[in-house]
Amino acid sequence: MWRVINYAESNDCRCTIQLNYLGDLFTGNCGNCDNFCHQIPVEDLTIEAIKFLSGVARCK
Repeated sequence: MWRVINYAESNDCRCTIQLNYLGDLFTGNCGNCDNFCHQIPVEDLTIEAIKFLSGVARCK
């Protein structure tokens, strides 16, 4: 089940993931998968994580 979730949430080339799963070696991008054509923007959530962890630490 975790492999399916990791596959769905991965930013890697789908062809690479599928071919590596089947035992073939493929590195790079195919140029056709959804992750290549529509890349998801990466957000920096460092400040939010620090605030959350600070709150957890204060609650002990």
